[in-house]
Amino acid sequence: MTTVSLKPLYAGHSKTLFEIMKKSKFEFVHLSDDLEHYKKILEEKERKRSIDSLHPYVIQVDDLVVGAIQAEDHRFSHVCELAYFIGKEYQGCGIGTIALTMMEDLCFNDYAYERLELFINPENKPSVHIAKKRGFEFEGILKKAEFVHGKYGHLAAYAKLHEFIK
Repeated sequence: MTTVSLKPLYAGHSKTLFEIMKKSKFEFVHLSDDLEHYKKILEEKERKRSIDSLHPYVIQVDDLVVGAIQAEDHRFSHVCELAYFIGKEYQGCGIGTIALTMMEDLCFNDYAYERLELFINPENKPSVHIAKKRGFEFEGILKKAEFVHGKYGHLAAYAKLHEFIK
């Protein structure tokens, strides 16, 4: 039986996560071409975790790192933005849904957020599916809200409130 778990993300995970991202060639994510730059990004995530404004985790299947997920303080202290990625070879088998479910539990129960937000490229059908499956409500389109692969793109805003899962 396969076990999905979330473990705290550290800069030491940079090589593994960098390789997953490069191998997966994500269409909707801007990637650094430099491992050292990516390691610095993860070191900054560690710093933000130390001041409790970022909660980054690796997603593991059994003991294998297959992706990452994070919650970051947003405009207000009761709101956080969630973001995640999963290696292509592990997509489509429920890992994203399980990881998002686990992160929701952490955010609502351990970190005391009241509102969770996801901003998804509307063409990213698997992520849109996961958001809807987990009960996130579509709130609208943010036009030209991201810049990926040299062009502006739109983001679909989804949110889930703590009161709806009590």
